[in-house]
Amino acid sequence: MIKLEGCQRYFQYIVDDKSQLSSNVIKVFKKKFPLGSNPDFEELADSETECYAHTAVRIGVKQHLWEKVGKASVHDSFDAKFIDDYDPIPEIGTKRWQVWILNNKRVKCDVLPNEFKNADKGAVMPPSSIHYRIQYGKHYGYWDDPTHPRSPLYNKQK
Repeated sequence: MIKLEGCQRYFQYIVDDKSQLSSNVIKVFKKKFPLGSNPDFEELADSETECYAHTAVRIGVKQHLWEKVGKASVHDSFDAKFIDDYDPIPEIGTKRWQVWILNNKRVKCDVLPNEFKNADKGAVMPPSSIHYRIQYGKHYGYWDDPTHPRSPLYNKQK
């Protein structure tokens, strides 16, 4: 559970992604709850997903960014798709991507395939970045800036 101003949010650790440093993958639920509420976790596990993300769950607990509050079955019906840019200093306007489905081989491509246009950021993010993403609904930095050529949203403008 992540306590935010005026609400609390939940995510579920679902699996380690062998194709991304065997990092923890979480499923963030879209629904917000009033502070102090106790949702049914099995019901929550079936609710709408906001995003998937790679992070270090235990470190987030140690940093008091979230806390473990319950347990629910992990449902096999998740479809986690990820993208990441792989050219560390691309020329302006150049888009080079790695795309993959959870625990599958990565594919490098110069044009982001349509099926990955709404995929989640695949980089392993520190817990503070995950907390920011859940609190504000976007990543900080260039990733969610549609005017930046390295953003996957840049392709959507055209």
